[in-house]
Amino acid sequence: MKKGFIIILIIGIIISAFGVGLIAIAVSNKSFKRETVDVKNTIEINDDFSNIDIDIMSADIEFIINSDNKCVIDVLETQKQHHKANVENDKLVIRSVDERRWYEKIFSFNFETMKLKISLPKNTYNNLIIKNSSGNLKLNDFTFNETDIKTSSGNIDISNLNSSKTNITTSSGNIFIKNSNTNETKLQVSSGNINISNTNSSNSIITTSSGNINLTDYIIENNLDARVSSGNIIFSKIDAKDINMKTSSGDIKGSVLTPKTFIANTSSGDINVDKSSTGDRCVLNTSSGNINVTVINK
Repeated sequence: MKKGFIIILIIGIIISAFGVGLIAIAVSNKSFKRETVDVKNTIEINDDFSNIDIDIMSADIEFIINSDNKCVIDVLETQKQHHKANVENDKLVIRSVDERRWYEKIFSFNFETMKLKISLPKNTYNNLIIKNSSGNLKLNDFTFNETDIKTSSGNIDISNLNSSKTNITTSSGNIFIKNSNTNETKLQVSSGNINISNTNSSNSIITTSSGNINLTDYIIENNLDARVSSGNIIFSKIDAKDINMKTSSGDIKGSVLTPKTFIANTSSGDINVDKSSTGDRCVLNTSSGNINVTVINK
């Protein structure tokens, strides 16, 4: 027992000494510090492109239309974390560049967010791909054939978007979509709310593990599938040929535009739907919660 204890003690001392050494290196190199987002850069793109591919570490991103018919990227960043952009094979490529040493990544910290304002010379492009670890996204008044957005943390705010295929995934953050045509739509949030208003789609799959789904004036040509693990599904003046809503813990309540054949089930709660209504199928399920849906145009 004593021998084993001594071995464990020695290992602990070695690990502690290693940690002290890391701190000493950081202090000697002045790396144990707060990083400041105070470096302003402007990147001008002169080549034409029809696709956009963004893969960065952490920054707020905003898209705007540039009336000067130029692509200009205004960046607010740190000295050792910056961004590069160029055109490759008809694609605008934006990437993060991290010049920090490994111990600087451990001992430096930053409470500010880097920012990218992307001014584009037109509002219609082929494909948009965005991967962002942390940061908010604003995308207004653009048209894409395909829109694919993935973030770990941050809100996504979209308006006046036209997209044939829309795929948005975020681990922690809210999704806001309004005044848009998103056609084939797939929205997925691990922790956060999904809000859609004044929008049209052909098919829509909406899921959130922890959060609410709020739909207003949302018209789906074919199928709507909305699922929540823990949260409510609230909607007003929506419609689809086939509606399937499910929440494990929460309420389902709202209004549909046209008559439906309701199939509603709850393990613990009240159900209030128009049982005499006939039309397209509307399946509503909750394990613990109430179901209350009305038909506007009977």
